[in-house]
Amino acid sequence: MVPRTRSTAAIAILLIALALSVGLNARGLFQGQEVIGVADSKAIGRGVDSNGNETVWYTVSLSLVTRDDEHGIPIGGTLAYVIDKADFDRIRDGAVIRGRLTGRVGLEIAELNHAETFELGDSRFYCSGECVDPVDGV
Repeated sequence: MVPRTRSTAAIAILLIALALSVGLNARGLFQGQEVIGVADSKAIGRGVDSNGNETVWYTVSLSLVTRDDEHGIPIGGTLAYVIDKADFDRIRDGAVIRGRLTGRVGLEIAELNHAETFELGDSRFYCSGECVDPVDGV
């Protein structure tokens, strides 16, 4: 009787593990595609929804560094995605954004990194007159 109980328990454990594995892997199938891009610009749109109610939406245009297969946009292409107001307020032009597509043109932002900005007159990029390396002094 003991061997049968052990084999039943082993089969049950294997079936539970299989169900968990399938469940976790299937979850990825139902999530939108992940895209990464550089914020090109952002805008606020105003209009009327299908019920006649006034509505406001927030968009960010991304210059993509990954393909957006869902919309057929190649690397280097640009598309405006609808985002939350909180994300809209955090984004500055040049930010690198990673997110998942939601709905038709929505984007749920997972990661947002701003590029380093430099003060006007930073001679690391240009100089007027005599150019001097700030590190070497030459």
